Amino acid sequence: MLAVGLHQLGAQCETLHAELSAVAVPSFIAASSWQSNAGAVNIAAAGHAQT
Repeated sequence: MLAVGLHQLGAQCETLHAELSAVAVPSFIAASSWQSNAGAVNIAAAGHAQT
């Protein structure tokens, strides 16, 4: 009984994680300008892929 409940809870957590990941805007903290540029490009590419 406990194992079934934990399995259901795990499945619900995975579903919630997927839903939140789909709408969350990635953040990026850079230590240098090239890291900032690379982060901005990656975030823009991820946003473009979702549209």
